[in-house]
Amino acid sequence: MFSQWTRFNRLGHLWHWILEDRRHPLPGTLMKNGQPERFILWVDGVGGFLICLSDKITLGQSVPGTTVDIPILADLSAKHATIHRDGENYLIEPHGNVLLNGSRILEPTLLRDEARLTLGRDVEMRFRIPHPLSATARLDFTSHYRTDPRSDAILLVSQSLVLGPSHQSHVLCHQWPDDIVMFQRQNKLYCRSRQPVKLDGKPLPSTTPLECGQRISMQGCVISLEEV
Repeated sequence: MFSQWTRFNRLGHLWHWILEDRRHPLPGTLMKNGQPERFILWVDGVGGFLICLSDKITLGQSVPGTTVDIPILADLSAKHATIHRDGENYLIEPHGNVLLNGSRILEPTLLRDEARLTLGRDVEMRFRIPHPLSATARLDFTSHYRTDPRSDAILLVSQSLVLGPSHQSHVLCHQWPDDIVMFQRQNKLYCRSRQPVKLDGKPLPSTTPLECGQRISMQGCVISLEEV
């Protein structure tokens, strides 16, 4: 059993690798060119998570033909709010009725960790930034509403996404032996871990980008990417 300090230290090494790779980018295109900016991340035994990679995320009612990034099965405006990411900061811009920590907002307002959001009458969500080394944020429903397609939470991915046994992980996986870190580079998505990782049953080099329809596995862990 690793201590929290050991996990934090090991994750720090992963971050060092990621930063080193970003100094020597690979040629290529991706998430905006031929790859989705949204997908569902399925984690066996944990749940499904709606991944949003853009710096501008729209929320609204799930209706046929909707173009919002986060369609919600609820009585909301077609485009009810927009979340903007600017570096490490997030702002929420209301288009319909939006409460932030119980108070109505009428203009773009800074979102802080553990902020409480209410969209419309009763769509309640919690905004969190779980990891101190990542600007990636997580939205959790605290009422019975869900996204369409259904997901357990929404992850607004900045440069990196941590899945693992630490309480600071963006996706908490209690039984995993170690972390998997997904990260963006050159509009592509990659992953790394200190444990051997396989992609569709074969060893996964850290220089191989991920695509929807693939399965990633580590000892006792399986995750898959599904296009929305």
